[in-house]
Amino acid sequence: MEPTEKNNSLEKQIIALIKTQTEFTAKALLILSLGVKNIYSKEEAALFKS
Repeated sequence: MEPTEKNNSLEKQIIALIKTQTEFTAKALLILSLGVKNIYSKEEAALFKS
């Protein structure tokens, strides 16, 4: 594998990890906020069903 191909592969993996981490963090914060709110958004209400 060429060095450029390795760099591209690593970059794609890092981008995928960052996206996954961002989604996880957003969901975790949403779940943590559920206990302190009286009115919920559609996304928050959907978490009660899942």
